[in-house]
Amino acid sequence: MKSKQFWEQVFSDVVGNAISGVIIAALAYFTIDQFYKTPDLNGLWDLEVEVSDTSYESFKGLKVKYQVVIIQDELKLSGTGEKFSEKSTVDSKEKELSGKSRTPIKLTGYIEKNLFTTNKVVITVEEEGLIRSSSTFFRMKNVDDNKMIGRFDSTIAMSHGRATWQRVKNDVGI
Repeated sequence: MKSKQFWEQVFSDVVGNAISGVIIAALAYFTIDQFYKTPDLNGLWDLEVEVSDTSYESFKGLKVKYQVVIIQDELKLSGTGEKFSEKSTVDSKEKELSGKSRTPIKLTGYIEKNLFTTNKVVITVEEEGLIRSSSTFFRMKNVDDNKMIGRFDSTIAMSHGRATWQRVKNDVGI
C-alpha cells in the first residue's frame, strides 16, 4: 500500500468514526431524556420529619410537619415554608402551630439525576427558630413527582430520622 492510500484510508476511518460518535451521542442524549425524565418538584409540599435519634431525649419520636413551596430550575431547587405542626410521643396529639411558633424556613437543593440508579434529591433547610437558627440536611432516594422519602440530619438537638415529602394536591386545574 502506498503512503497516499494509507493516509486516505486513515483519514476516512477517523472521519467515519467521528461522525458515528456524534450520532450515537445525540441519540443517547435525546433517548435518556425520554426514559429518565427529571421529576417535576415545583409546587406546594407537606414535609414530615420523624426523629429517631437525638441528643435531647424529649425529641425522640417527635413528628414535625412543614408546608413548603419548592421552586425548580432544571436540577436546582429553592423554596420557602414554615413549621406547621408537632406531635410528641408524650401526649401523642398533633398540635397545630400558630403565630411565632410557625417558624419560617428557606431551602436550597438539587436533583441528582442518575442513569442506572434512581434519582436522588438533596435539600438543605435553614430554619429561623424562636431561640436560634438551625440547619437540616435531607437526602431522598425514592423520588417521583408527588412523593419523596428519605433521611435527615439536623443541628436541632443533633437529631436524625426519616423524612417524607408529599405533594399537596391542587384541585384547581390550570
